[in-house]
Amino acid sequence: MDEYKFIIIPIAVVVFLILLVCLASYFNYQTYFFKISDNKLQLWHGDFAPIGFEICPDFEVIPVSDHDFKDILNKRYQGKERAFGALYGVFISEAEEELKNGCKADMKKVDHSIALADRFFPLCYHINPGFARSRFQVSWKKVETLKDLLSLAYRDSLKHMEKVKSMGVARDLDVAEKEKEASEWLKGHPISP
Repeated sequence: MDEYKFIIIPIAVVVFLILLVCLASYFNYQTYFFKISDNKLQLWHGDFAPIGFEICPDFEVIPVSDHDFKDILNKRYQGKERAFGALYGVFISEAEEELKNGCKADMKKVDHSIALADRFFPLCYHINPGFARSRFQVSWKKVETLKDLLSLAYRDSLKHMEKVKSMGVARDLDVAEKEKEASEWLKGHPISP
């Protein structure tokens, strides 16, 4: 047995080093990060080697123009789902932030942010159940904001109906029926503060 000791120890060391390199390669391959290049957000991941990275070819780059990605840059994510979860968080937060403006919210911006968040939601919700809760809350807040906008529109329409009636041009219009509809809506849907 002593005669094989000089062969077994080097072979064991080589096998250990190979396993170590394979393990490091696996973890490097599962590492993702975001990078901005040419004013576009890109997703990169590790090569199947202990070091080195390459761009993810199946990730559709996102123009940086209207988004703030500073919270997800310079961070490493273990697995694509975690990287997509971080990106989902950016977009759903943008929608939440815009909806805080109430009736002054830019609904096109809200819809754009929600659409981008929805691209990543199916790929990441199972790693964090809170993502489903935040998506529901944003949807409900959007409904509330749209109700407020409709209430404002009804309130404005009542002013215009009064003006039309005072000018005497409401004869052939169903102003009374529309006034009733607007008043009923406003009774049940006061504008949020």
